[in-house]
Amino acid sequence: ALGGYDTSFHANEDAEYDHRLIMAGGRIFLAAHLPVRYCPRATPRDVFRQYWRNGFWRTQMLRHHRQRPATRQVLPVLATVICPLSFALGWFWVPLALPCLVYLGALATLTLHAAKFAPRTGLRVVWLAMMMHFGFGLGSLASLRTRSTHGTIKQATA
Repeated sequence: ALGGYDTSFHANEDAEYDHRLIMAGGRIFLAAHLPVRYCPRATPRDVFRQYWRNGFWRTQMLRHHRQRPATRQVLPVLATVICPLSFALGWFWVPLALPCLVYLGALATLTLHAAKFAPRTGLRVVWLAMMMHFGFGLGSLASLRTRSTHGTIKQATA
């Protein structure tokens, strides 16, 4: 009834469909007890590309449906803009580096948490988190500079 996935979205089409489903009164059921196997991307570059696409198409979806992004979608964009700027300006006046230091502190906390479960992978977790954040942020920013690149979604008739 909703027309399935909108194939004009090249990524994030599941979230776009979920949005239409909820707007049509549907519900999404998540079963935490069911096993799910996730195979991460092979390289940090692949992770970056995955999240760049996700950020780009998430922003396209939000624009298409005239939605505001959730906080979890805004934070990577802010980190992408503020962290390099803060780091650069911190060389001239140290307090300006504080936002970048807060971000790195949050990643250090993540590393310590990850190290409890897999001691040898703690630094990898930080590196991958940065690839994910900056990939999503840059993809989102690229999407804002682009016209909507997908077609019209078939709307369900109630």
